[in-house]
Amino acid sequence: MTKSHKIRALVSVALLSAVAGCNREPTISTYDAPKENDRMEAPILANAAPEAAAPDRDGIASYDAPKTWKLDPNPRPMREMTFDVGAGDKASSVIVMRFPAVTYTNDPLGNINRWRAQVGLEPVKDVAAQKSAKIKVGAEDGTAFDLAGKAPTRQIVVMLPRGEDIWYFKFTPNTDTINAEWENFEKFLASVKFGKVAAAPSAMPDKLPAGHPGVGADAPAIPDASSHSSLGEYKAPASWKLDPQKRPMRELTYSIGEGEKSVVILVSRLPASSFTNAELPNINRWREQVGLPPVNELSAQKSEKITIGGGDGSLYDLSNGKTRQILAYVMRGNDIWYFKIIGNAEMVEKESAPFQQFLGTIKFAPPK
Repeated sequence: MTKSHKIRALVSVALLSAVAGCNREPTISTYDAPKENDRMEAPILANAAPEAAAPDRDGIASYDAPKTWKLDPNPRPMREMTFDVGAGDKASSVIVMRFPAVTYTNDPLGNINRWRAQVGLEPVKDVAAQKSAKIKVGAEDGTAFDLAGKAPTRQIVVMLPRGEDIWYFKFTPNTDTINAEWENFEKFLASVKFGKVAAAPSAMPDKLPAGHPGVGADAPAIPDASSHSSLGEYKAPASWKLDPQKRPMRELTYSIGEGEKSVVILVSRLPASSFTNAELPNINRWREQVGLPPVNELSAQKSEKITIGGGDGSLYDLSNGKTRQILAYVMRGNDIWYFKIIGNAEMVEKESAPFQQFLGTIKFAPPK
């Protein structure tokens, strides 16, 4: 490890095994994770002035990734990017995700223990017991957790709250690959720039990030619009606050409540294949979002039938006692529509009846 890298390590997860290939438990003592009674600033709500909130609701506008990292072009629910790093029994992934901030702020300890469980570590009883360190994500300060399980398993979780969202940059699961690629991972994080994500090729930057899928003439063919559905009519409760900010693959975003008592209501449309090709991983991802352990088969997760927009859908109710989400989906042609309410369990319970009434008002527009 170079001298300059040792210096940079003082403000990063660094202490990640001081020398690549060393598998000692990392020593991170300079920074501690926020205590449960000292939580992050509450998410910006939908009734905040758009011009003030917009900077915190941008996407990743640019980044630099090593050529050896292979970008997975397949869209995945709740993932912004997935890179394949390493090969064979040392294959690992760098995963970028964005979730509603309430999924962490409502249960910090549950999230930390879920990450620990993923690498076979015992749970901790207090957030402060899990060491963390500051690390730069672009120009902003993120928090990095280095979770070293039984060799050769390790997971780095870098967390960055931005407005009503929380971003995760995860490097998992092989220790040797993480050690060998640590400087590249650190540079990747530092290169991230948030900003307005262009909606048209003419607004794209002159140079796309390395490995980014093509746009314009180089983009993959898009199916005929007639094969896709759109919302026609719906009626949301007056107490729900509509967020006017446009987001990729997000049709509607509402919020209600404040701080620890807040919840968000999301309506998303994704390719139907994103669910049909990976039913169990999707269900386990939803369970993970509320701190529940994965299940080994579909039948282990209870669901109920529901009608949405005249179509037969399914509804899941997932809770760890503090955080709860009710998620319903329905297939429409080439699309799958998700309707989700997630956040403080008490508030979700209060809003569960209005949420199902909202689902009952949904009418899809006929294809044009």
